[in-house]
Amino acid sequence: MNGPFDVVTEANLGFRKSTPTIVRPITGALHVWLPYKANGDHNRFWIKSGFDTGENLRPQLEESNVWRISRKHLGLAVEAISDQCGLVDVYLQFSDRQRCNDSCIKAKKDECICSCLGANHGGGRYTGGEARTRNTVILYEGTTEVYVRVWRGQNFVV
Repeated sequence: MNGPFDVVTEANLGFRKSTPTIVRPITGALHVWLPYKANGDHNRFWIKSGFDTGENLRPQLEESNVWRISRKHLGLAVEAISDQCGLVDVYLQFSDRQRCNDSCIKAKKDECICSCLGANHGGGRYTGGEARTRNTVILYEGTTEVYVRVWRGQNFVV
């Protein structure tokens, strides 16, 4: 793969240094970038506490100041970060080459990575009408990325 998020760094996540960002690649962990807080360790303690839920996220901080957490925590991360920071930019990557099958049709929308972009999956929230900002971009051959800006207080359920 040769897309812009294959090597995730603070530089390519922090498009604006004040906007928290989550990237859900086709495979692997979520990439979470949070703006620096004046009290330094706040983000570290907040993420390690499961965003104050007690959930064990087992986050890993990369040298690039990007946190890696399990993709199963996407809903928790989006909700917690948008509530704490006011908004979060979410980038969901999909494979143009993968078609829907029985197992993916039973998946939640935030688990979908196939070419339907979550349209054929139940229970999701990110690609629907809830978001105020949504763009779909072809990143490179074989990968489409959906960008959603999620604001504090949006009502969506996984």
